[in-house]
Amino acid sequence: MEQQKNIIDQALSDTMRVNIIHWNAEGIYNKKQALAVRLASEKIDVCIQETHLNPQHRFFVRGYQAYRQDREGQKGGVLITITAPN
Repeated sequence: MEQQKNIIDQALSDTMRVNIIHWNAEGIYNKKQALAVRLASEKIDVCIQETHLNPQHRFFVRGYQAYRQDREGQKGGVLITITAPN
């Protein structure tokens, strides 16, 4: 019985694993390709960073849903990318 419980616990923990990174990009607009490569290669589910994006910047990464709060002034801005549902 204990062995079966351990197998179930392991299966659940594998499916519930979330890979999160925080990257202070100090400006993401010109680093979009590097971000896309890192998200794909490391199978990242959530990524948060200092973007320096303004409202006029269009920004998205294929396969991810993006939520952002653009900067006010010279610094800041947050972008949260979450793996898009299939």
